[in-house]
Amino acid sequence: MSIHRITLIIVTLLVAVRMEAQTIPVTESQRPYTIHATYYSDRFEGRRTSSGEIFRQNKYTAAHRTYKFGTLLLVTNLQNGKQVIVKVNDRCAGHNVLDLTKKAARTIGISSRPVKVQVLPPSYYTYWENQDEIKKHLQQGNLLEFLHLIDGSAEKRQPVWREDIRSSRQPSPLLPE
Repeated sequence: MSIHRITLIIVTLLVAVRMEAQTIPVTESQRPYTIHATYYSDRFEGRRTSSGEIFRQNKYTAAHRTYKFGTLLLVTNLQNGKQVIVKVNDRCAGHNVLDLTKKAARTIGISSRPVKVQVLPPSYYTYWENQDEIKKHLQQGNLLEFLHLIDGSAEKRQPVWREDIRSSRQPSPLLPE
């Protein structure tokens, strides 16, 4: 075997391993687990993330080593029970680390500590976009219970915002003030 062929095989294997790490199915990890959360440095503000989005500290996003871009995570501070929904849009080097934006970290009151993480289905995207409007339930740590009461089913969670309401960023009449 030539050195060129060996190099080609090694590169192919490395690409395959990287692609496998980026395509972990969301349904594989529905159970909550504990992970160490930190927040991004300000020096990344305005730079492109691994997904191509521009990084902003004032958004609810996160970096994780293996979750697919666009995966929604419910992050819970284990000490005070506060919750935030973040969207994975970047990669980080740590194996068991979640890097949050400052806005997400401040929302749950952390700087660097273990948190509980749970993968949310794509139907929660509207909640991620409008979580400032359901902040009361996130701060009380009862978002999933609250949504269960609205939807009536833990398995079938549908956003409570209609498309026309969502576009104007107004809360649903179903949500308490």
